[in-house]
Amino acid sequence: MKTIRLALLALVFAAGCSGAGGGGDGGDGGDCQKTCADHPDCPRDSYCDQGCCRPGCASDSDCPGGVCDPGTHTCQAGDGGMDAGQDAGSDAGPDAGPDAGPDAGSDGGGDADCPETHDKTLGQECQCDGECVSEAPFCFADFLNDPGPTYCTIKDCAMSPDNCPAGYKCNDFYTNADPPQPPFCQKCLGGSHALGERCLCDEDCAPEAPDCFRDLTAAEDAPAICTITGCTAGLADNCPGTFECSASFDMANQQNPVTWFCKPCVPGDHSLAVGSECGCTKDCVAGAECTKDLMSQGPKTCVQCRGGGPYGFGEQCACQMDCGPDFPVCLPLLKYCSVLGCTENPSLCPQGSTCQDLFGFASYCKK
Repeated sequence: MKTIRLALLALVFAAGCSGAGGGGDGGDGGDCQKTCADHPDCPRDSYCDQGCCRPGCASDSDCPGGVCDPGTHTCQAGDGGMDAGQDAGSDAGPDAGPDAGPDAGSDGGGDADCPETHDKTLGQECQCDGECVSEAPFCFADFLNDPGPTYCTIKDCAMSPDNCPAGYKCNDFYTNADPPQPPFCQKCLGGSHALGERCLCDEDCAPEAPDCFRDLTAAEDAPAICTITGCTAGLADNCPGTFECSASFDMANQQNPVTWFCKPCVPGDHSLAVGSECGCTKDCVAGAECTKDLMSQGPKTCVQCRGGGPYGFGEQCACQMDCGPDFPVCLPLLKYCSVLGCTENPSLCPQGSTCQDLFGFASYCKK
């Protein structure tokens, strides 16, 4: 069976797993997807081992048509004779379906077991490439965002995105996977979804929230949502209602690793006291910001800001809200107001300052 093993650490910042698919031992060299107390705490197609969720089966329910070997946590062929999640004995790594673990994704079928029917058309559910017609020969799906089955689609669309018909868009996200996968025409949800609602394509979103965006620093199972990118953070936050302009980091994008987007906040009513665990500054009482130390593994909490601002470049700050719109970032550890992205735009830095690297994933103006 043909199994696609995707190493997603380089794509996801601050996720709880590390490393790429490990080969033939049924695991990933000790990768920890998330913490756990027992198997039910882990996503499908993973099991709990010494407090960590690791790729592999936990029970027979993870092995359609087969059984789970409790010693190796790999799927073994059942009575139906089908290989349930292995490459006919040569690759013991489990196929992770819609769960976006470190070994996420497969075309669901295989070269040896694939029925070479070539009768499935664009968008029809499939298990392997051999079921698909020549016009849509690739059995794949955007499994990070789409919990549905794999389907026949068109690949190598990046050179000519017009190859994707209405209701599809060219998705090149998995070209950075290990091994890389070709750009493919991805199904959209359709409709006109509002700010904060799940989406798969920009075309799924209403005009007031035109960008379908997935925050790579959020939980593994967090979907892409219709939002507004390029918003203004801090005191000049221009996101509506209980949404807040927040930074998302993409470690694989060296040219532009930071995207500002309107993030949904809960409760978003400024009711949480200083010291409370939070998700957004709009959750915290006035004058406080939801933040944490960059090196901390703990949750964000409401932190009291300096107040009295906005402050300009190089001036002391305690949180982003202290900084003005021209220099909206309160630099971690350094604690003065600056701006990110000066490598691409050196003119952002005031006279007498220099553009410096920030922990290897961004650049900032140093006073």
